[in-house]
Amino acid sequence: QESLDLLRAAADLGFDIEGISFHVGSGCHSPDAYLNTFERVALVREKGLAMGHSMRLVDVGGGWPGVDTPELSFAGLTKGLND
Repeated sequence: QESLDLLRAAADLGFDIEGISFHVGSGCHSPDAYLNTFERVALVREKGLAMGHSMRLVDVGGGWPGVDTPELSFAGLTKGLND
């Protein structure tokens, strides 16, 4: 709800919001956390577009592992994001 309030306030002030930035948190080991966040980003983006904002950018921020291990890999965390 806070995101929508901010988008509304920006629209009322004549600002164009170009995108969304998020950070799932350092040390995140769950692909579901990224997928869940992307679903929320998609909803906020739709609302922003409906308000007239550009919404061209999604900054996925940090939280990604710096090194792949057998238990945790970048490829494993990002599996399904393109869908």
